Amino acid sequence: MNSVLGVAVLSIRRWREAWKAHAAVIVLTAAIICAFVLFTGYLNALGRDVSGRIRPVDLAAGMLMEAPPGTELPAPFSNAYGAYYWRIMQAATSAGVQVIAAVEHAPMASILPEPKAGEVWLPETLGAESGLEIGDAFHLSFHQGGRYYDLSGTVVGFYEAMDEYNPLLVSADWLQEQGLAIGGRLRGLISPRPGRESLLANEVRNSMRSARIIEASFVMVQAKQLVSGVFSSGIGAAILLFILLTLGMGTISMLTFLDSKRELSVLKSLGLRPVEVGTLYLAENGLTAILGSLLGIGAALVLQGKSPLPIDITTSGVTQGLFLTGSAFALGLYPTWTLARIGTVNELMLDRPIPLVRRDITGLTRRLPSLDDWLSRGYACLKLQADYDCGFQGILFRQEQDKVKAGEIVAWESVAWGLGERRYVTPCDGQVVKCNREQGLIVIKPKIMASQED
Repeated sequence: MNSVLGVAVLSIRRWREAWKAHAAVIVLTAAIICAFVLFTGYLNALGRDVSGRIRPVDLAAGMLMEAPPGTELPAPFSNAYGAYYWRIMQAATSAGVQVIAAVEHAPMASILPEPKAGEVWLPETLGAESGLEIGDAFHLSFHQGGRYYDLSGTVVGFYEAMDEYNPLLVSADWLQEQGLAIGGRLRGLISPRPGRESLLANEVRNSMRSARIIEASFVMVQAKQLVSGVFSSGIGAAILLFILLTLGMGTISMLTFLDSKRELSVLKSLGLRPVEVGTLYLAENGLTAILGSLLGIGAALVLQGKSPLPIDITTSGVTQGLFLTGSAFALGLYPTWTLARIGTVNELMLDRPIPLVRRDITGLTRRLPSLDDWLSRGYACLKLQADYDCGFQGILFRQEQDKVKAGEIVAWESVAWGLGERRYVTPCDGQVVKCNREQGLIVIKPKIMASQED
């Protein structure tokens, strides 16, 4: 309990001494988490708005043919394949805003009607919902070219819905007589004969090179790709903010570590354990992360009400921001946290390089037949990392006939471009009987063997 209280008091004192650096981290953290929360809130609002407008694609046909105006399907071809095609329009009607199919051609074999002038055919589903009956007047209002066209027709029948595309059927010639322009590149294509849709599409592609077939599924895929492209930018923004926060936190924590190396060496010489040093760093920088996160979230909530853009800050967005901050702090603090824990008193006091990775070797890592003779006689062997041409490149602290104690370092070498070190430690008390740099070999005669010989 006393050690925990001491670490807490010490972390607060260190935080107060380096308050300028911590204030910079707080401002950086607040700015980044505020930007992240606002951006995710904007995407949430945008997604809610888009999802509210998304509805099944009203292509008014299972397929669309896109061709230059005036392009016609030959009558024998369309009759043979049962091609029933129309122009797609939209109008305000007695039954609300509806998709209108201005029918241009209906083959004799078609199960769908071919409307005459003034006739309106409704799908059965719309007739049941609206309560309209045969003989009722039906009003249509088109907006085109900056003016409105009000037409009045008569419901003459109901047709059986074939799929999800169920437009109102009117005559294309009748609309043109009323002054409406129904030109354009898109035409609806269906084949009332089951199984003929793919044949019809292939025939159009092969016989009419200027035409292009668009299917409803293709349009939905394109719409999903467009929406996903907008929202994928949020992932890129999150990654960029994460990198900025990690680099900023790592830089500032390294600067504060360099300024406090001598203080840490004194604390370690007074008995501060590596675990307590790590806790000290976590407590000191954790306070900074908490203050920066709270400031950033508070700023985002204030700016939400003043922004001209729609922003919807949710608990999920705030949680993601906190996770982003925690991950960036953990990654940015890890190098200095490791250096503070594993650095020795001399390394910290004398500004010596501190290796991030230490490996102690106390014996053979694998069996070597060349050492079987030594091992069978009870000797301890240490195999050093030696090059074929240059031998062992590290430092040897002992020579032949030197006495050593268990746990003593007899050789050392730097690895991983100076980021780590490998130390060769004697496994027992004894005497060095062989120390060969070229072979990379140290053989130790245990003390117990020497006493038995005596």
